[in-house]
Amino acid sequence: YRVTIHNNKSPSLTVGLGDYIRYRVTIHNNKSPSLAVGLGDYIRYRVTIHNNKSPSLPVGLGDYIRYRVTIHNNKSLSLTVGLGDYIRYRVTIHNNKSPSLTVGLGDYIRYRVTIHNNKSPSLTVGLGDYIRYRVTIHNNKSPSLTVGLGDYIRYRVTIHNNKSPSLPVGLGDYIRYRVTIHNNKSPSLPVGLGDYIRYRVTIHNNKSPSLTVGLGDYIRYRVTIHNNKSPSLTVGLGDYIRYRVTIHNNKSPSLPVGLGDYIRYRVTIHNNKSPSLPVGLGDYIRYRVTIHNNKSPSLTVGLGDYIRYRVTIHNNKSPSLTVGLGDYIRYRVTIHNNKSPSLTVGLGDYIRYRVTIHNNKSPSLTVGLGDYIRYRVTIHNNKSPSLTVGLGDYIRYRVTIHNNKSPSLTVGLGDYIRYRVTIHNNKSPSLPVGLGDYIRYRVTIHNNKSPSLPVGLGDYIRYRVTIHNNKSPSLPVGLGDYIRYRVTIQNNKSLSLTVGLGDYIRYRVTIHNNKSLSLTVGLGDYIRYRVTIHNNKSPSLTVGLGDYIRYRVTIHNNKSPSLTVGLGDYIRYRVTIHNNKSPSLTVGLGDYIRYRVTIHNNKSPSLTVGLGDYIRYRVTIHNNKSLSLPVGLGDYIRYRVTIHNNKSPSLTVGLGDYIRYRVTIHNNKSLSLTVGLGDYIRYRVTIHNNKSPSLTVGLGDYIRYRVTIHNNKSPSLPVGLGDYIRYRVTIHNNKSPSLPVGLGDYIRYRVTIHNNKSPSLPVGLGDYIRYRVTIHNNKSPSLPVGLGDYIRYRVTIHNNKSPSLPVGLGDYIRYRVTIHNNKSPSLPVGLGDYIRYRVTIHNNKSPSLPVGLGDYIRYRVTIHNNKSPSLPVGLGDYIRYRVTIHNNKSPSLPVGLGDYIRYRVTIHNNKSPSLTVGLGDYIRYRVTIHNNKSPSLPVGLGDYIRYRVTIHNNKSPSLPVGLGDYIRYRVTIHNNKSPSLTVGLGDYIRYRVTIHNNKYPSLT
Repeated sequence: YRVTIHNNKSPSLTVGLGDYIRYRVTIHNNKSPSLAVGLGDYIRYRVTIHNNKSPSLPVGLGDYIRYRVTIHNNKSLSLTVGLGDYIRYRVTIHNNKSPSLTVGLGDYIRYRVTIHNNKSPSLTVGLGDYIRYRVTIHNNKSPSLTVGLGDYIRYRVTIHNNKSPSLPVGLGDYIRYRVTIHNNKSPSLPVGLGDYIRYRVTIHNNKSPSLTVGLGDYIRYRVTIHNNKSPSLTVGLGDYIRYRVTIHNNKSPSLPVGLGDYIRYRVTIHNNKSPSLPVGLGDYIRYRVTIHNNKSPSLTVGLGDYIRYRVTIHNNKSPSLTVGLGDYIRYRVTIHNNKSPSLTVGLGDYIRYRVTIHNNKSPSLTVGLGDYIRYRVTIHNNKSPSLTVGLGDYIRYRVTIHNNKSPSLTVGLGDYIRYRVTIHNNKSPSLPVGLGDYIRYRVTIHNNKSPSLPVGLGDYIRYRVTIHNNKSPSLPVGLGDYIRYRVTIQNNKSLSLTVGLGDYIRYRVTIHNNKSLSLTVGLGDYIRYRVTIHNNKSPSLTVGLGDYIRYRVTIHNNKSPSLTVGLGDYIRYRVTIHNNKSPSLTVGLGDYIRYRVTIHNNKSPSLTVGLGDYIRYRVTIHNNKSLSLPVGLGDYIRYRVTIHNNKSPSLTVGLGDYIRYRVTIHNNKSLSLTVGLGDYIRYRVTIHNNKSPSLTVGLGDYIRYRVTIHNNKSPSLPVGLGDYIRYRVTIHNNKSPSLPVGLGDYIRYRVTIHNNKSPSLPVGLGDYIRYRVTIHNNKSPSLPVGLGDYIRYRVTIHNNKSPSLPVGLGDYIRYRVTIHNNKSPSLPVGLGDYIRYRVTIHNNKSPSLPVGLGDYIRYRVTIHNNKSPSLPVGLGDYIRYRVTIHNNKSPSLPVGLGDYIRYRVTIHNNKSPSLTVGLGDYIRYRVTIHNNKSPSLPVGLGDYIRYRVTIHNNKSPSLPVGLGDYIRYRVTIHNNKSPSLTVGLGDYIRYRVTIHNNKYPSLT
């Protein structure tokens, strides 16, 4: 797993002379004595072969196969991806020039293509072929659609404006996963006259002459119908099937998926053989539900039951299994081949988050002998005395046990636990995972040889697993343990907390049935999460006449002379402009802007990003000082913001302006301000430095990134008293005395306040602050997050027992905690505390802040402006996974000589002459060095910089990045002003490289 072979020059390794195999290669059961990736070999998961120049490697002469290729059971002696071969998961072939590889002369197949069971000798993706996973065909010019001559196949299968009457996505073909057909005008294509099928649709072997997916039906987002053999199954006249729905082998003549029933978001029913299974008249099935081979005449999924988020029941053979009247099954549960007559998933039991039990042969359900538990298991409130996951234990998030041979299920002798929370070759008969041990989020234990503690001597713990407050001496997931991850219950009015009457269960809400005739999104309608408007022909909708907006703001073939994204421009997927031919578009003549672009320190008054420039990856404009740039004087636009067609000279995001990328404003009723009184601002909105006295978000307020205001009842302030602020709210420098979030408070990034009972809204006593809360520079003495404390980025406070300080003594701070500008000597993040998972400490001015000597800081740590000479991040410390150090001014900060900095490291404005990141140091995975001004900072000769490296404004003449260095994967160099930075002779720069504004004539 994850093997890399570079520039292999051995004549015996026949992955070819000079071939380049990169990133995560696996070869299984190699039976060729010469290692030729030979006859019958099994190559698995993410293989890449570049510029194959070996005449014997038959993935074709000069072919380019890129990123995650898999060939299974190749039976062709010449390995031509030949007859009957099985190519699986994310294949890419570029500019195929081999006359025998018939994915077509000059065809361009890009990113994640799969062809299964190709039975055509010419490989034309022909009749009966199986095309799998994210295929895209653009500008098909062949009347027979053979993925033919000159066709362009691109990312997530999409066919637009198919005008060929013979389009063979047709007879018996199998197209799977994320297909889109728009404006089908072929009378023979049975997806039906004028039907609208949107994004990720799948139709399998439709053999019903009447199945047209219904005249006028609306099938939306990832729908799948398999082997429909019922002549009456029309998916119901007027029925609404939404987001990843799947119906398999429906053999019941009466199963209509219920007239008027509402099936929502990834539902799957397999081989329903019960004539009485109606999926419940009027029942509400929500988000990825799957029922397989239901053979119980009584399984009705319960009249009025609520099944939520990815539930799967396979081969239910128990006549009593009703998934429990009133039971609550939550988030991706799967039970396979249940053979226990008593297993009812328990009356009132709670099964949470992606559980799978395969071939359960134990009558008592102990996940017993030979059971197979696969991928993301959750067992809640287990009351079986023999199940060793323990009495009432709560096991959460992605567990896998393979081939369990222990009768007591201790994850016992020889058991195999796979994939995120993985234990390999456990040889301990008791497997305690240790008394009181703390295992956090995605852990892996390999070759455990300790009989008493598998996390024991010589064990290898790998990758992200979590057990909290283990109180059981015999089992680490003991009695009453609390393992958490993104659970939300709002307004629970039931005393027994049964997710009772009127409770609010959150996560990905959608409201349909727009009843407004004058506005397509509708007056007062609530549309949430990923909105799409197609072929808008209303002259009043300003997205424009005939424009096509697709998946996160996409405009294709804009032919309006007034839209400055230009004549005939092609904008695709997260800020992309291709072949701009408009002379007035300042992104420049013929420029190619692709996927998340970045522009730094633009000093050009015309901001053309230059003639023929190539701008790539994550668009950002900082400190724009150009008078004519419409983003305006000195504005700071940060992280994926786009403003188009700004027609206001004062740049107030004014009348008629076009704000691009994930901005939504609903029901704007204010004539003078677009974010006016009672307006509904939805999903990732950004307003910077608002100085308009009429903007009701308040004078000088700063609202940043993903704002949502619901049911504003205050006429003077939209964040008014009793308002409900939901999901990712940001308020900066609030200077309005009536804004109840408090005087001058700074609330940043994804805030949620529930059941506020204080009339002054101090985030008061007994309030529940849940999931990603941020409070900045709190200056209100009544705001109990404490005097001047700065809490940043996704904070959660549980069981606050201090009436005066909510981050009080003994509090439990969990998951992505940040403390900024800690000026309180009593803030108990205190001595020897363990801050875990995405911790950030900014401007530490307290000499007593004990992130301290020898402490272990783990997973996404950030230290900014360290001014304390005693902060020891220290000599020989081990900083692991996503570390960031900014403006290091301490001469003693040793991130030092020989230290090991691992995974996503960032060093900014290094002004310390001793910070070397040092000679021979190993900087690994997503490294960023900005504004290096130290003449001694080497990043040095022969250093190894790996995976997503960025160097900005290199002004040091000695910065080598140098001769023979290896810069790998997503590199960006901006404004290179060093005459010696050559990215140098013989260097290898690979995958997503960007060079901006190169002003040195010798930069090679």
